[in-house]
Order: sequence, then structure tokens, then C-alpha cells
Amino acid sequence: MQLKSHFYNIIRILLLFVFVGLLVGCQSVFNPYEGKAVKAHNNIPLLEGGPHQGVWETSEVSFKYSFVRNSDKLELSGDLALYAASHWTYELIDNLFFRVSFIDSDGKLIDSRVLWSTVYGNYFYQWNLKQRTLDLPPNTAARGFSYMGRVREAGSQGTELNLWHSPLG
Repeated sequence: MQLKSHFYNIIRILLLFVFVGLLVGCQSVFNPYEGKAVKAHNNIPLLEGGPHQGVWETSEVSFKYSFVRNSDKLELSGDLALYAASHWTYELIDNLFFRVSFIDSDGKLIDSRVLWSTVYGNYFYQWNLKQRTLDLPPNTAARGFSYMGRVREAGSQGTELNLWHSPLG
């Protein structure tokens, strides 16, 4: 009976190690960029007060924004436009996730949150993002933006284009 009890304890300890290992391993899956250096062009200083205006653009997306920073809060709004759909031959937006990234004074990514998203055959290419109030992570000195999504031509044989811009550049 004593041997059986030791055997169960060893199994429990092994399962605990496996569970902890899975949790640690999954952290990089949920936020793979955390703690990594952000490229200078995507490291935009986060000034106190406001409102402050800015424009962030890539070849696929434009975001004209306004923000106010009050200590540990960020109020952010703006107009998001998808060039990839409006200027090219892609009619449908299958999905688009637009994120704001929070960066520390060393240029390392602290956190990233979805600011706006759309899914399933959207025909719109411009959106007005209403004011959002976000809690800033401690030590936030800058912010950046990123996105991922897919657009395609209409029809079952339409060409697809994957969109992606990492906070790391």
C-alpha cells in the first residue's frame, strides 16, 4: 500500500511540472513580442496632456488619431483607412485586427491591445474609431501600432492578400 501511495505522489508531481511547463510555454504564444525591441519608426513618444494629433501610415493602412494622456490613462480616437482594399482590386475584408502597443523607455514592448477589429466579408474601407480609454501599463513611455488581416477579391476563386505589420517593424 505504501508503494502505491508513493507512485501516486510521483505522478502528481510530474503532472504539476508538465502543467507549469505548458503555462510558461504558452506565454510566448499569447504575447510573443513582449519584452522585444520595437523599431524606431514604430516607437512614438506618448506625451502628457493633450489632445495631441498624429498620423501613422504604412503602404496598407493609415490611422489619423488624437490622444490625451492623463497619468495612467490613454484616451485614443481616430480614423482608420485600409488602402489595401480601397486602392487595389480587393473588395472584401475577411478580417482586420488593429492594435495599439505600449513601449517602455528602453524601446521594449510592454503590452499590445486590440483597438479595433472586423471580421467576415466587410465591404467598408474606412472606420471612425470612437474614443477609447485604456489603462496604461506601468513604465509606458511610447506607443506604436500594428495590424494583421486578410483581404480578397469577391467570388469563390478571388485572389487573397494577407496583411501584417508587427510592432517590431
